[in-house]
Amino acid sequence: HNHITVTPRVAERDIKRRITHALHQNADVDVRHIQVTAEGTLVILSGMVDSWSQRAAAEDAASQAPGVTHVDNHISVSPAPLAEDDGDEIC
Repeated sequence: HNHITVTPRVAERDIKRRITHALHQNADVDVRHIQVTAEGTLVILSGMVDSWSQRAAAEDAASQAPGVTHVDNHISVSPAPLAEDDGDEIC
């Protein structure tokens, strides 16, 4: 029996490009506020999003990129401010 594991080498810039592209495809995530850093097979996400679902979507996109074995998600969640009330409240 042969127990050799073959792992393809992927360039860090290619990993970053693929993750950024996947984030652009996801309408729920505002990519302008997310930074992606690749260090070998480790990806570090940082920045700020409006919801926990956006944070999770960014982590999912990063973890599914070819060549990524670990994701450190440092994205902060800060909900967008609510629109000001115009005084026409219906109760």
